[in-house]
Amino acid sequence: MQAEKPNELVIVLTENFFRSYRGKSQEFVAVVKLDGGKNAQTISLEPKDFKTGSGEALTTWKHVDVLSLRAYYDKSGQLLGSKSWVGGQPNLRKLWWQGS
Repeated sequence: MQAEKPNELVIVLTENFFRSYRGKSQEFVAVVKLDGGKNAQTISLEPKDFKTGSGEALTTWKHVDVLSLRAYYDKSGQLLGSKSWVGGQPNLRKLWWQGS
């Protein structure tokens, strides 16, 4: 990923969004610091890097239905990232999902 300016990118994973019969739908969030500049940076995350608002860690990719990339996440009075993104949209150079 390459961003024009340093920012925080918020990555949100939603479990059971489309398949409620598997269990309740819930969001897990990770915040990544983007360096900014001309060089792309590699971001690699594991399930344990994503947490609910109460701090519960994601244990597996198995029930993740939705991937969201955001400038900020504001839910229940908890603000992650920033509502003041600096620069243009980040450039997603390559994305892949690697399970174990």
